[in-house]
Amino acid sequence: MRPLRLAHIITSLGVGGAETMLAKLVASLPPDRVEQRVFGLGPDGPLGDRIRALGVPVEALGMSPRKIPVRPIFRLRRLLREYQPEITQTWLYHADWIGGHLAQKAGCPAVLWSIRNMPETALARPLTARLFRLCAQHSGTFPARIISNSKVAAEAHVEAGYSPQKMIVIPNGFDLDPLQFSSDGRARLRQEWRVRDDEVVVGTLARVHPDKGYDVLLRAAERSPGVRFALAGEGTQALDVPTSLQSRLILLGPRTDGIEFLSALDLLVSPSYREGFSNTIAEAMAIRRPVIVTDAGDSAHITGGFGVVPVGDAEALAAEILRLANLSPQERDRIGHTLRHRIEEHFSMQAVRDQFLRLYEEVRAECAGS
Repeated sequence: MRPLRLAHIITSLGVGGAETMLAKLVASLPPDRVEQRVFGLGPDGPLGDRIRALGVPVEALGMSPRKIPVRPIFRLRRLLREYQPEITQTWLYHADWIGGHLAQKAGCPAVLWSIRNMPETALARPLTARLFRLCAQHSGTFPARIISNSKVAAEAHVEAGYSPQKMIVIPNGFDLDPLQFSSDGRARLRQEWRVRDDEVVVGTLARVHPDKGYDVLLRAAERSPGVRFALAGEGTQALDVPTSLQSRLILLGPRTDGIEFLSALDLLVSPSYREGFSNTIAEAMAIRRPVIVTDAGDSAHITGGFGVVPVGDAEALAAEILRLANLSPQERDRIGHTLRHRIEEHFSMQAVRDQFLRLYEEVRAECAGS
């Protein structure tokens, strides 16, 4: 069978979660099964260069986020007519609505929408909010499928009016080769933090925001004697912490050495009140770190039910911290290997790519039979 002709249309060619996932998907799809082209509604950016380096054509339309000019719209419709994709996959609300309509007008048999945010993110900007409502109103008849990267986002969009019949979940995928435990990074950072080898360090990697549950974590830390805590992420360097905790807390601020930071921990904690699909949880599991998560968003699904505590329950969080802290390093290492296997089986880029391939073939067959 000839390769499926696939077009991707994304709002931005800059740097972001959706853009990164698109680049990984494009790189993972086998060229003998899928021919691809990428169209960005906005100006060119790092994503465009990254995908061109793979040998996949990229076109940047140069649209402004504040208005929808006519000339780039006609150009995109012309390019799609020339390419004649069998499936067009759109990424983010502007591309879902604008790119999806242009693909249909160009004769594309099937459009797949990709949603990567919670509805409140869309409603924060007037134009995006308008497109969001239009998408919700037409979601039952316009796209062949609506792909969410998390169960919680899928459920929230259905509650906001999106079609439940069209909604499916395909999670984020991870390139596992670079996600390896760094013994050198662990040694360097723990020396920098003045932490002994036999001390247990529990860490977080998240910006300071009410949704992230730092208040719960600090209350749990007070109930976890003998445990050190390394808090990283924007705003953590300025956290107001109780005097009784100051000697056990390492406040680090933003980090660019995520793998080394996670390697330096003995446990990662995600104390969030609200969460979508947390890349940090999956990355910690991939480098064999035990994790403790609140039952928020897709966190329990990512861990397979391991280390889950109720949202907002500092006492339960402290009990789980102490339970894992009191295990031997060998026992925590065995847990880490089990969690790595879960990521390999369910959230590797290969596993996620296979889900997309099955979806494309399913939609292709439906179009052929209609």
